[in-house]
Amino acid sequence: MKKIILLVVLLCISFVGYSQTTLTAGDIAFVGSNTDGFTYNDDNVAFVLLKDIDAATTIIFTDKGWDDTTGFSNLSGDSQFTWVSESARTAGSIVTIYMSDLGLGGGAYSVIGDQLFAIQGSIATPIFIAGLQYNGTSGDDANWDGIADLNSKSALPDDLITGDTAVRLVPEHDNWQFSCVLAGVEAITGTPDQIRAIVHNPANWISTNVAPIYIPAAQAGCTYNVILTTFAAPADLCIDAGMQAGLGGGSPTGGVYSGPGVTDDGNGVTYSFDPTAAGVGIHTITYTENGNSASDDIEVFALPAVTFTAPTSPYCPFTTTTGLGGGLPTGGIYSGAGVTDDGNGNSYSFDSTGLSGDITITYTFTDANGCTNSNSDDVTVQDTTPPTISCPADIILNNENGVCGAVATWLSTDVSASDNCSISSVTQTSGLNSGDIFPVGTTTNTFLVTDNSGLTATCSFNVIVEDNEDPTWVNAPTDLTVECDGAGNVTEFDNWLNNTFTGMDNCPNWVITNDSSGLSDDCGMTGSEIVTFRLTDESSNFIELDATFTIEDATPPTIDVEASDLTVECDGNGNTTELNDWLAS
Repeated sequence: MKKIILLVVLLCISFVGYSQTTLTAGDIAFVGSNTDGFTYNDDNVAFVLLKDIDAATTIIFTDKGWDDTTGFSNLSGDSQFTWVSESARTAGSIVTIYMSDLGLGGGAYSVIGDQLFAIQGSIATPIFIAGLQYNGTSGDDANWDGIADLNSKSALPDDLITGDTAVRLVPEHDNWQFSCVLAGVEAITGTPDQIRAIVHNPANWISTNVAPIYIPAAQAGCTYNVILTTFAAPADLCIDAGMQAGLGGGSPTGGVYSGPGVTDDGNGVTYSFDPTAAGVGIHTITYTENGNSASDDIEVFALPAVTFTAPTSPYCPFTTTTGLGGGLPTGGIYSGAGVTDDGNGNSYSFDSTGLSGDITITYTFTDANGCTNSNSDDVTVQDTTPPTISCPADIILNNENGVCGAVATWLSTDVSASDNCSISSVTQTSGLNSGDIFPVGTTTNTFLVTDNSGLTATCSFNVIVEDNEDPTWVNAPTDLTVECDGAGNVTEFDNWLNNTFTGMDNCPNWVITNDSSGLSDDCGMTGSEIVTFRLTDESSNFIELDATFTIEDATPPTIDVEASDLTVECDGNGNTTELNDWLAS
């Protein structure tokens, strides 16, 4: 019996810009094998795609036997070839590989019994897609021959299952073909699992050792309508998006959703996805229906890192500042009481009018993924620093001539006030205004400054007007001479001292004082007293004038009883007694 060459070949077709579809077990199913053509050009193998594939998708076919311990055997007569799809193909497409298309090589696909594996990856690290064995009856479905000691023998890889992802055809015939007639329907319709169950059922295959037969290997008239399990994940989202409920996207219905953050709803239709539970990153969500699955990725984006620093506290009330910033990354929006965003992604203004205490300002930024995060900081609107105010030095003036005062002036700028925030008012609370006549004496001028927070401060200065103008006499003191009244002339003296003289001054309330010490009330003590009179004003300015009060006796005496002569007799002792009595009578 002849050997059929299994060609070691790589179809070198340029598929620049195309990607390869990753295949797994069950993504193709064998539908025919012909090793008994007249020449190797007549030999072919056919399979049906159970998954859509991109152009440049490659499948390695090998007739090497598999050993669960050592992997693929490397016996003489065994080899492999690589098939490359020249275009994108849809599920249900039948692919027939002719040896004439491949050219001669060094392998042998044997008519004495052999196996054929479809893999991706490499011979050293295979990813099994499908398996076909046509050999004797010594093996079994569970593990085929169980050993790969001959190039026509193989164990069944653990990744493949006979009747599902692999088919074992017994007895050994050179030509095998899946028959739609035996299957009872020309259009094989179902999910990949359902189609594999039909196609990889040996009862639905026909075989012969007569050459040539079954050219092409796939039976004419058989079609395959693959109901693919499809799934589209929801749009990428941010980690703070919250629980996403009532999601779907899997077809056909009746399956189960799984993956990080996924909770299947148990109704075959919907599921929920929790981005927080899944975490930041790319996650694969899988939809499995009747043993078939489809997957799609969803990315959970981290929130952008946002920083913000509010203006320095304390911040003055009734103050507006423009061009403030402090938020990173740039491109966000500022908000909060008193905040007006400038719309440029960089700055804002803050007006503290009507605000007090801790005010929260928030900076919100949305990144290119549509994820939004914010950062807040407080600014304390408060003014605890009183204003300051300074007054000019005391103003000392002499009175104006004839006036009990003087005009005092100063500049408005001589009273200056300042505040760490802003001043509401400066008012004079006591004293007189600049340009007024200030009275003699001390007038205190007090000024009050109030800032916009109601804090106050005061300052004062004195206007001192000194009276250096002496008073003058209106009715000046004059000398007075009176006749002794024998009683001391008290009334006349008192009237002269206290009620006779008057004065005047530029200021009121002058007084007259004197230094009199008084006179004797005995006419025998007649005489005069020089009295100094002092006219003094309220400022102790004074003038003095001396005047004399004189008591004189200008009236001669009179005799009420005239004296008479007296003659006495000498008593020899001087008649002293008679003399004294006469004198006293």
